Amino acid sequence: MYPVKPKKGLGQHFLADKNIARKITGALSGRGYDHVLEIGPGTGVLTGFLLENKSFETHLVEIDRESAAYLKKRFPGISGKIHEGDFLKFPLAGNFSSPLAIIGNFPYNISSQIFFRILENRQVVTEVVCMVQREVAERISSPPGSKTYGILSVLIQAFYRAEFLFSVPPQVFVPPPRVNSAVIRLTRRPEAGLNCNEELFFKVVKRAFNQRRKMLRNSLASFLAGRADRFRGEEPSGEGAAEERTAGEERVAGELATKERMAAEGAADERTVENGETGGREDAGGAGTGEKRAGADEKGRAGTGEKRAGADEKGRAEAKTVENGAAGSRGEIGRLLTKRPEQLSTGDFVNLTNFIDSNTI
Repeated sequence: MYPVKPKKGLGQHFLADKNIARKITGALSGRGYDHVLEIGPGTGVLTGFLLENKSFETHLVEIDRESAAYLKKRFPGISGKIHEGDFLKFPLAGNFSSPLAIIGNFPYNISSQIFFRILENRQVVTEVVCMVQREVAERISSPPGSKTYGILSVLIQAFYRAEFLFSVPPQVFVPPPRVNSAVIRLTRRPEAGLNCNEELFFKVVKRAFNQRRKMLRNSLASFLAGRADRFRGEEPSGEGAAEERTAGEERVAGELATKERMAAEGAADERTVENGETGGREDAGGAGTGEKRAGADEKGRAGTGEKRAGADEKGRAEAKTVENGAAGSRGEIGRLLTKRPEQLSTGDFVNLTNFIDSNTI
């Protein structure tokens, strides 16, 4: 007779093989944290091995009241560290101010939700060792381009290094599940965060994989504000050609117009002053004054022409620089937008997020 009755509604499949339990707990590195939180300990097959390790303090979170009562009797020394309740509602940051690791045989029916919860608390959770359905384990650890690569692959690999450790057969559980299981380890990356707007990054990845059979220029059309045509690698024509003018080019054109206007106003002011002086000198007498005025006019016109020519040349150079940079960015983004989401790496999604978040798009 098993000490706790497995409940189908909670997705309980208790691990009965102690050798596998020892192997799972042994996958914890024990580095960089002082606390380990076990999710869904059930009958405590992992808990017993965790308590043998004195390098960290073990905590449990268990939603099943029957299991919680059994664990308190079996491990009386940690009764105050058994948190009864749903992990998905458990305030990790409120209970742990220092880094911790998470371990457990995750219920297969909510494993994805658990991973999203871990991602929400990635600043606290530095390591995860868990047993999940093999298909989920493969998806999380798969590289770009594979059929199993998906939302969890991108989001988890953005913040953690994912390792597929080993498979576990159904017959070592009570009751045996209808699927194979596997153990993975997630180790948080040393970088503090992504080089982009992380909130937008999550939205872009989820939107892309919600329509994974479509090219990104179609699935992300709403993010691109109707301008995806600019990044299809096609030569624009008609109204599209008019839109090809980038924000940078418009800025340079505006600056150039301002410079020309200022130069023209300066020339007009200069001629006004010269005319006034010349009139006074003519009254005082002479043809020599007329010659001086002619020389001054010619010099003023030459100086103004040189200034205008310099402004024109500088404006054209700036416009060319902006045009080349914009074309390079559009070329890279255009390449990404012609792909499907499973073909993009985490870095590609970061670049796409930055492009969407910038004023360039």
